[in-house]
Amino acid sequence: MHTMNGRAPQGSIAALFICPTKGQPMVQVSSVDALVARGFRGDRYCNGTGSFQKTPGHRQATLINSKVFEGTSFNWEDSRRNIILHCDFEVTELIGKFFSLGPVIFKGKKYCTVCDAHGRVGFREAFFERGGIILEVFRDGEIKVGDSFVFLGDTYPDPPAPPKDPQALLSFSDPRS
Repeated sequence: MHTMNGRAPQGSIAALFICPTKGQPMVQVSSVDALVARGFRGDRYCNGTGSFQKTPGHRQATLINSKVFEGTSFNWEDSRRNIILHCDFEVTELIGKFFSLGPVIFKGKKYCTVCDAHGRVGFREAFFERGGIILEVFRDGEIKVGDSFVFLGDTYPDPPAPPKDPQALLSFSDPRS
């Protein structure tokens, strides 16, 4: 078993959200297909229509700890994150690390700056330095609310290289799945 800071981290998916196009409300789902180098099927970033989208696959998925909502007046969907993880650690500890949720392998890519939550007063202040992280998808699969978190550590075999043509990413998937 891999450890993080000398202990085995625990967690599970509390909620999942997608948003078909930028600026639209987040839609809570009970499960979603994660696609290598793309993100979540039906989500704005997988579709290439997200607000922070440079190319398809640039921002694949986002994750935030459910505990950061405690003591605030905000709901999970206000964070505009894809995965709400109930866990016993700071999710920023996952940057540069591999982990699984259900059958899907992810890598923490970088801190996700807090957005303005469509003008909700006090949101930026409530979530300052607690905005979650951006993820890369390394193995295709379906994740579901309740799926367990498993920490995998610093290394995971590289997935097949995604196509260089951004439009080809729309049909790319991991043949190992």
